[in-house]
Amino acid sequence: MATTMRFSRARFYCFAAVVVCGIAIWRGEVSRRLLPIAPGGNSNAETEMDQALQRAAADALGQQEGTIIVVDPQTGRVRAVVNPRIAFENSYAPGSTIKPFTALAALRTGLIDKNSNTLCREHYSRKDFHTVCAHPRDLPPFNPAEAIAYSCNYYFGSLGERLSEESLSDTLSSFGFGRQTTINEGQDQAGKLLRGKSDPRNALGEGDHLQATPIQLIMAYSALVNGGRLLAPRVGPLGNVQPSTRARLEIAAEHRSIVLEGMRGAVVYGTAAHAGLNSSSLNIFGKTGTCTDGRSPTHLGWFGSFTDTSKGKLVVVVLLTGAQGVSGPAAARPGTLGTTARVPTLMNIWPAASTRVPPSFRRTSSVFGATNRPDPMINSAPLVR
Repeated sequence: MATTMRFSRARFYCFAAVVVCGIAIWRGEVSRRLLPIAPGGNSNAETEMDQALQRAAADALGQQEGTIIVVDPQTGRVRAVVNPRIAFENSYAPGSTIKPFTALAALRTGLIDKNSNTLCREHYSRKDFHTVCAHPRDLPPFNPAEAIAYSCNYYFGSLGERLSEESLSDTLSSFGFGRQTTINEGQDQAGKLLRGKSDPRNALGEGDHLQATPIQLIMAYSALVNGGRLLAPRVGPLGNVQPSTRARLEIAAEHRSIVLEGMRGAVVYGTAAHAGLNSSSLNIFGKTGTCTDGRSPTHLGWFGSFTDTSKGKLVVVVLLTGAQGVSGPAAARPGTLGTTARVPTLMNIWPAASTRVPPSFRRTSSVFGATNRPDPMINSAPLVR
């Protein structure tokens, strides 16, 4: 399907449509509440972009339980949000979307560097906690970037045992976890970041010591994108929103490069490869996350992602809740359950900016490709991806 809608000033926003159109994995009845973005102060083109983003996000989520947020990482302005109550007021285990920050904490302390390779043992266990790895079994030892791309639980679980609670918590706190973002006049939840209690599961985004709201996660990812400015999210038209910097973070260029290489790898050959986002001609970076919801026997599926092109930057976070078939890769996957027909329409809302895949990501399908990745064992053990 082709669409006649064209917004020449918003080419890179195709990224948002690509991401949000790929999250439908189950159907159900749930009330939908949208956050209106008032048009006052916006140009007509800017208003049209906001409205198109909101429609695309709402249509993609459909009747599914969860939320989608779209943020401009340079200003902190919320461009679209579906289910603001879930986005702002509910906190959840972040699953493997926390692994980029775990890697950053370990890099900062010198515990690992870009050449720290670890051979995956296919699962991670500690006391009464057990989780399996969903990536192919025949891969060579992972460096930090590859561990992020494949979301290796053994790598990060083992790293969590060696990484001090103070170092990890300091890094997470600096990116806003455990603190209110001040959106919605301070009515958002602070989440949870328990200090002084060491638990390797924190490095995996599991357990009850660490919980985050979707708005916290998207602002933390925004800080990675914009070079270290932790912004306060703001809702409103472009002309009425002034960027508010909550903190300026020191992120070493080498460390940021490793983390971003891993997030790009997740889209090209790792846990999000089946989503087809790499075929969108956009330079999309992402991280999947799957974990159990401690309040129910269901799973949570996260996908944190952003694009960084010459046309601009945009960050999108997807959270799916309330079903046993939920997973992070599913949150990034192009439409299922009858939604495939909507994909071309949404992908053509805005022409994509061209990009190239770095040579380091051109892997052979037999070793690094996703074609031989086994299906997730969702009902046999907690998955953290």
